[in-house]
Amino acid sequence: MNFNKILFLAHSNPTEYVFEDTRNYLKRFHDVEIKSVFEHSNLAPFPKSVKEINLSYMAKFGPLYESPFFNAMLDAEKSGYGAAVVASWGDPAIGRAVKELKFPVVGLAWANYKKASELYGKFSILHTHLPELMDFNKMQVEMYGFQGNLVSSEHLDLDVYEWLNKKTKPDYQFLAENTLPIVEKCAEKGAKSLLIACGSPELSEFAQVLDNEVKNKFGIRVLTPLDTMIETARERIKNNPVS
Repeated sequence: MNFNKILFLAHSNPTEYVFEDTRNYLKRFHDVEIKSVFEHSNLAPFPKSVKEINLSYMAKFGPLYESPFFNAMLDAEKSGYGAAVVASWGDPAIGRAVKELKFPVVGLAWANYKKASELYGKFSILHTHLPELMDFNKMQVEMYGFQGNLVSSEHLDLDVYEWLNKKTKPDYQFLAENTLPIVEKCAEKGAKSLLIACGSPELSEFAQVLDNEVKNKFGIRVLTPLDTMIETARERIKNNPVS
């Protein structure tokens, strides 16, 4: 049994660069194992550009994500894992799993909304996909009951999928400096923390650089998406001991 282990469910195939990139990032967490929910399926090849993640893509693949993720969570519970986490901002199958499974399941978005609200109160979201999908964040925040904490959703114009496709890391410092005007706007609106709406290792690495740049300058903190999700899962395991 793995009662203290967290199973990290990835929406990439083990043969893809992004899967290995994520595995390398997770090496810092001794209690986390990674598994692909699409290991034996060609259902959703990882996008090569953020432009692919449009409304048509969401309509085509969104509902089909639910079953593979739920089945992977069900298997994780049967295998005795302490918790399962889903590193997709859409939190696929989380709603169903919370109702039907007994062990902790933690979605990336929910964990970040929860932690930002608990630690800092007000937060803004840095939206990294196409602007046409920004309303999704607001609907999701409302569904989870954090609408009173949301200050704004701001578009952050970058293409993490292109970075991953080219197997390159961006210049995080340069990116942080170019993001400062957006951060300043969020701070002026009353945000005390920022959430980067993406589960890629690159944007968790970027979050740490951006946090160092803005915490003293604007009095605002940037949560590291993946780390926040894993920390939340650990808390859930601690509060949900195996009987």
